[in-house]
Amino acid sequence: MVLSEAPYHLTALQGAAEIEFQHHDPHAQANLERILSLDPDEPTAHAMLGVLAFERRDCPTAIQYFAKATPNLGQNNLVLWQYGQCLFQVREAEDAAQIFRQLLNLDPTNEAVRFNLALSLFEANLYPETIDTLTPLATGELPEPGVFR
Repeated sequence: MVLSEAPYHLTALQGAAEIEFQHHDPHAQANLERILSLDPDEPTAHAMLGVLAFERRDCPTAIQYFAKATPNLGQNNLVLWQYGQCLFQVREAEDAAQIFRQLLNLDPTNEAVRFNLALSLFEANLYPETIDTLTPLATGELPEPGVFR
């Protein structure tokens, strides 16, 4: 089925939106919004719109979309990272910490995630957990200089 023949056919819209999204085509936004008009709970469309909002540096909008896609973000490290970044930027430190914890569970060796988790915990006034989170960076084989400065 060609999208021009059935502009509101969900499967055709999903295929077109995925291709457009992958190729950074400006039509992706419109097709993703059309998908949500047909299926308001479609998590992939929410996640993709969240990424587009993140790329525009519109964190409040990105957070709204990511929140609706949350159960399906599970293993997508890039989208989780963007969600955590936006939560931190809008000063939702505890929520950001929750996302960064999830990311750290997926990859315990990721020092950038560990550091962002620590920043989120610090901003949330969770100091003991901040120290626990940073300790591996300071005591590892190659300690990060200045972690505890």
